[in-house]
Amino acid sequence: MEALIKEDSRIKNAVVLIHEDRLIAGLRVNTFERFHKRKIAKEVAKELEKQYPDLKVTVSADSKVLLETNKLIEQENKKNFTKKMKKLSALVKEET
Repeated sequence: MEALIKEDSRIKNAVVLIHEDRLIAGLRVNTFERFHKRKIAKEVAKELEKQYPDLKVTVSADSKVLLETNKLIEQENKKNFTKKMKKLSALVKEET
């Protein structure tokens, strides 16, 4: 997974969180690729789904998703973790 994101020159920064049966990835694309954010997120999502067929994969290039995923990772209290991940996944689906 790390190699997939590092090799893609269009991606500037990425945060990936795996918990139970979910994988959420927030991407920050390079400045000149910002008009293709959705396309890039879709391509990365397809690759991650191939690598992790047993997980529910959510990928977004929206900065809010990147920030919220980062907050979840830094969160010490793992209580309601799954619930928050589902909420974040719903936010991504809502954005499209």
